[in-house]
Amino acid sequence: MLGRSGENADEICCSFEELDRNLETVYRLPTPNPYSSSSPTSESMTQYGFVRSIATISWPTMKPFSTIVIVALFGLFQTIVATSDNLNVVVTPELSKQCHDQIQAIEKSKDSYNVQMDLATCIHSAKYFRVALEIYSFIEKSFQNEAYVQVNKAAAHLTLGEVGLARDSMRKYFDQVGGIYGSGIPTDTVAAQKGSPCSNTSVFKLDCVNALNNFAAIELTDGKNSTAVTTYLHRAIEIGDEDMLSKVYVNYGGHLSTIGNDDGAAEAFTKGFLINLKRGNFEAATAALVRRALIIPKVAESSEQ
Repeated sequence: MLGRSGENADEICCSFEELDRNLETVYRLPTPNPYSSSSPTSESMTQYGFVRSIATISWPTMKPFSTIVIVALFGLFQTIVATSDNLNVVVTPELSKQCHDQIQAIEKSKDSYNVQMDLATCIHSAKYFRVALEIYSFIEKSFQNEAYVQVNKAAAHLTLGEVGLARDSMRKYFDQVGGIYGSGIPTDTVAAQKGSPCSNTSVFKLDCVNALNNFAAIELTDGKNSTAVTTYLHRAIEIGDEDMLSKVYVNYGGHLSTIGNDDGAAEAFTKGFLINLKRGNFEAATAALVRRALIIPKVAESSEQ
């Protein structure tokens, strides 16, 4: 599920092994850029129309003569082709229907970073990860001072099992926003004007919380740097408001369980369950509760000892 909150609902698995690998990642639009000419609404990401005929849409980016072309064909999906000046996307009618509003938005705001990100995240949510990655990379090239595209790139790379590329994207994001503590000099457009989203008082800190959670998920997947996982999740919990932390606590529970802290894991899964329940995310709440239930026997055993 992809909306303004950017939540990507995970399936409830049926075995401990599957549940233990069920990492919570986030991909979404960034906090609306107040300096952009257009800011998409939540409705534009959830209301879908129909493409009734073949459509070719193009729009310029910040780079002169650069365009992205979307073509809806009644045939097999084809890989996009990128050149130095143009990006061509060939899609099926099904994807055209799902991302209809995003394609139409291009007509109204042809040079908007937010509109292009809106389309990329729609394609991402439809699970066309390679296509989404190509568009993210095109956006990165055209809007070099917009950092959040790196978070979405990392999520797509991680889904495809490309841990190294996912990590590279996350490092780029934090370099652009001043680091995980917000103490560096940001180059991101909004961060340079309004301060780093990773500072404790930032009004954009949800961006940083999601990025920290995704970085932790990358290291959890790699399984080689538990210290980094702890650092990223602790920082997310430190700066995040409660309603921002449902996925963070689920990842934290999985991490603590992996390193043998079953009591801490049970507590983290409980917090993830309660936050999801309060927000009405019942599937995610159930998943957190199931994962907690699987480690309760270990907690009881340690208490008896």
